[in-house]
Amino acid sequence: DCLCVVMERQQFRIGLVGRLELLAGLTISFMQMSEEQRERWLNDCDSFVQEDNEQEEAVGGGGGGGAIMGKNWESCGANVRARAKSLFAMITDGFLDGSALCWKAVEAKLGQSFSLREKGMSNWWRLREASLTALCSITHKRPLKSIKLESASMSRLLANILASDISPTLSSSSSLSLLAGEMGLLAGRALSCAADLCPFVGIGDSMPFVHAAAATLGQRHSKIAIIGACRALSTYCPLLPAQVLAPFMPTVLTSLSSLLQFVLE
Repeated sequence: DCLCVVMERQQFRIGLVGRLELLAGLTISFMQMSEEQRERWLNDCDSFVQEDNEQEEAVGGGGGGGAIMGKNWESCGANVRARAKSLFAMITDGFLDGSALCWKAVEAKLGQSFSLREKGMSNWWRLREASLTALCSITHKRPLKSIKLESASMSRLLANILASDISPTLSSSSSLSLLAGEMGLLAGRALSCAADLCPFVGIGDSMPFVHAAAATLGQRHSKIAIIGACRALSTYCPLLPAQVLAPFMPTVLTSLSSLLQFVLE
């Protein structure tokens, strides 16, 4: 909260110049979900959607991070994550090179999460999910001209996300030692994150994720992964040409019909 107040005052921001990438990285670490949040979200996906939507609205997706300071969620973990998301959004929007520095921080944290996984640390996926959450906040609902990032860097990161976070969920022989729900949290976040990057990359970079989102709708092992797939497809539909999406529509509509019947039952 103190740093958010500092960020809101132009005369104090000068003291953060030169430290923004470090601050962004630390902020991502505080975005990691608590154990209480993990259990609540895996047991009740409605609470996941509600918290996610409320925090997104409070941050505003365009610089109004301070609005989140007045919110009070049910737990300390939810409040810490919410404040961290707010501060990260303020770093992104408050400086000319904010988006680029935040992008570097995300790449570093994604790499750190991979190192933790290689070392056998059980909570590596929490840092991974937090990094993807931060990545979403850089691009979500922001004008194209405000994001000063290289498309080649985005393409490389998308390829990494597809291989590391989404493909294992769709594979029956995944080597990741995660519960299905935890894999679903990662995959759902990754799918919606990749969709937010769609306006900044070529159609070819987005197509594997459209295919993955459509395939995820047909799987029932993780409700949160399905939520992420629905969010992703709703983002792609107005952005990609109809002829590109048309081949996926029979599968998507069949899966949605099946899901609706499942919900009604």
